[in-house]
Amino acid sequence: LLVLSTSQAKYVIPFTPIYESCCDLLLLIIITMSSDGKKNEQGTVNPYAKASNVSANLQAGNTQKVDDSAHRLWSIFRRETCLPADATKEELEGSGAECTIMELAQFVLKQPIPIHFNDDLQPTSESNRCITATVLAGYIGKYLKYLRKIDPDHPDWIGKKENEYPSWWTEIRPKIIDRAQNNQIKWQGTFSFGVPGTRALYLDLDAHDGDHPLKYCDLKHVIMALVKEAKPSNKNIEMAAKIMMTYDSVARGGEVKFQKFSDWSFDYMTYVLDTKWSETKTCDKYAMPRVPDKRWWFCFFYLMGAYFMCGNGLYRTEAQKSNGFEHTVFPDLQKVSDNYVTTLLGSWIKKGLAGAAEGIEEFTKMFTAKSLRIGAVNELALHAMITLFNACARSGHDTNTSLDSYLDRSNPIYGLPAAYALHGYKHIRAKKAVFPKINARSLGNVNKESMERLVDAMFEINIPEFLKGGTLRSVVDICAASLILHYPKVCRDCGPTNQIASKLEDCAEKAKIVYAGKPLLSHIDVLKLYSAEIKKQFDEDVKKSEMGDVAEGENGSIELLQIAEISSDVKEIKENEQQLMDELNMYKQAYEKVKQENEQLKKDYYQKDAMLKQANSKLNFLRENSSPVRPLKRPRTNDEAEGGDDDVDTPVSTDDVGSNENVAERPPPPAKKQRNTNRSDSINSSTGDANKTLTWALTLMADGNLFHRDQKLDIATIPNDISNKSKMRHCLTLIDFAGDPSDIEKLYSEERVGQKIGTLTEAVSRLVTAAMDKLHEFEGTTEGASAHTEKILGLAKRISDYRNKIKKDLSMAESVGQVPLMELSELNRRKEEAANAPKPTALDKFFRRSSKDSSNNDK
Repeated sequence: LLVLSTSQAKYVIPFTPIYESCCDLLLLIIITMSSDGKKNEQGTVNPYAKASNVSANLQAGNTQKVDDSAHRLWSIFRRETCLPADATKEELEGSGAECTIMELAQFVLKQPIPIHFNDDLQPTSESNRCITATVLAGYIGKYLKYLRKIDPDHPDWIGKKENEYPSWWTEIRPKIIDRAQNNQIKWQGTFSFGVPGTRALYLDLDAHDGDHPLKYCDLKHVIMALVKEAKPSNKNIEMAAKIMMTYDSVARGGEVKFQKFSDWSFDYMTYVLDTKWSETKTCDKYAMPRVPDKRWWFCFFYLMGAYFMCGNGLYRTEAQKSNGFEHTVFPDLQKVSDNYVTTLLGSWIKKGLAGAAEGIEEFTKMFTAKSLRIGAVNELALHAMITLFNACARSGHDTNTSLDSYLDRSNPIYGLPAAYALHGYKHIRAKKAVFPKINARSLGNVNKESMERLVDAMFEINIPEFLKGGTLRSVVDICAASLILHYPKVCRDCGPTNQIASKLEDCAEKAKIVYAGKPLLSHIDVLKLYSAEIKKQFDEDVKKSEMGDVAEGENGSIELLQIAEISSDVKEIKENEQQLMDELNMYKQAYEKVKQENEQLKKDYYQKDAMLKQANSKLNFLRENSSPVRPLKRPRTNDEAEGGDDDVDTPVSTDDVGSNENVAERPPPPAKKQRNTNRSDSINSSTGDANKTLTWALTLMADGNLFHRDQKLDIATIPNDISNKSKMRHCLTLIDFAGDPSDIEKLYSEERVGQKIGTLTEAVSRLVTAAMDKLHEFEGTTEGASAHTEKILGLAKRISDYRNKIKKDLSMAESVGQVPLMELSELNRRKEEAANAPKPTALDKFFRRSSKDSSNNDK
């Protein structure tokens, strides 16, 4: 029992044996919490201090903490601005006091300051809270009093009482509080102390070799890197589409999750696709018009078309339909939060920037999903003709005027100028957008039936709105036209074997596209001609649109028409010049690559020539030093005559030649080995590889520098240490399909320069494990990678069986070694699709056979 007397503030403790120790402990706790207990003359704490004194001490302690924080912030400000620790009277002369306070306000407002901070402005606790606006203003007020003590006779406070302030402080104090409150809203929940500030991700900084690494940190390099590294086994194409859509929408990172096809509509007044955008923090939905772009890496219809084509973006499984994801643009995002989507986009942005330039790694941490919106807003702000109203209509921000309550935010025409500005259009007030077309009348040499077959082959669709006759079918046509239009540029920027170009070429071959008047062209050449036709028509349409908009805006002035036409021609000439320069650089790079390969071939030739000369010298030596007497042969048995292996002859002494009696009787021939008929010829023919593992083979080939960049693993030179090269190629095909690109990169000799010992071993181990796991998926088993060995012959047999299954199920004519690997789910889907397809008639078979004969004759 402990009783505290409120009148005397004394502790009354009954000293009983049971409670004595507990009361002592409780008394110690109360004294400690009071922080400043009174001490007697002997220096010990007086537990009988009055309650009013304890309260005063607590208040004094809090005041002291505030003063300490204010003093620390002042010291940091003086240190960071390279000023002496204490202000001087000379520094305050004239308007010096006002300037000092203004500089201090700018310093504390440019960054979030944690509520408890150290000398580096970093938090000293786990709290992520910032100092509030009123506390910051109070700190600055304390500095004003401090300056007043330094120069009491300063004109700014002559004639003013102690609690009165100069007029300039009365004017700027509300502005400081307002700015601090805005910053607090801006940083709340999105800022991490100790991490560099988030940088804007601009569209294209036009980086060249030797430039600072930050010049490579733009959207162009992010999208290009993702497309270059895209494979059927990853989601690079889909992530590129998500990043581009977020940037184009000037949106928050997680909001792309809420895109739905049911919100999409084609506005025939402005002739734009309107993809309504949903905001998470405001529960708002507003129009988001989309326009094409001549830069493929920022074209909505190109990257979304690539997602539709390579990622089956317009096909929904029965499970997705039953879960309500039929009209969700990105179904994979529906099981995660929008905050996770924000983090995901940030990580893929960093992945796209990694490796863009030497030394860029230390800057990539400055770019997150928020960088997309910051970059887009700044791109709009830098445009000479974009107003605040235009930018807010695109980004969803309020204008903070009474107009907000009257505007129809569902009308796409308000956000159209900002869309034109982002995508590089010269005239942002155009009333109608222009799109690339696949059904224009001017595309006379493009066969209509051939183009329809190509579009059907490009997209697998089961969403009703995108089928023929659907409300969004025109989106499919525009995406197809954009994919064909940008086909040559993507091959130039990302290499001819990139996933998008390869998929388009496969679709063209499947559709058997033709070009009027040139029936013998390959499908790739026809694609290039289609691209040229669509580009020519698209450029003409854009030119007419720009000229019409300028002329109409100026009452049809003839002079302006001519100026617009000349300006458009100059722009086209510059674009063509830039394209030629890009192609020239590409050819230069190709030449340098061929030159390096030629040098390598020369080195290999000289090395092998030296080895051949050495072998010939050994052979000549053996010939010169061998016995001139030919040994006698024994008669062959019937079994040997039928193809058995001859035994090694027993040498005969030269002293006994000519006398058959002196020839020693030869021992009987050894028993002939019986062939194991249970094993195939191919296995028996490669007994030398029986105990060789895939890990050993990969390490051997990597150390021998037999793997080269931009070249599939299965076409590398197989060393003579591996007898059965076809089986090794089966294994390499699986590694290429299932392995992580970063691990495959480590197989190249140039990637291992400067790496720690063991990096190659770790990469090879991961590649082999991934290949074996993928093989179990193909076989439909649940066994782990450790259930089978990694011997080359065993793995090759299982891979060959799976490729035989693909060939049989899909009725493919290719040899087993040419059959491409695919996921088991994809095989089952194609098998089901083939089973439901109509069977070819006799007439179809006849024409197919005739076409094949014609193709062989052409070859």
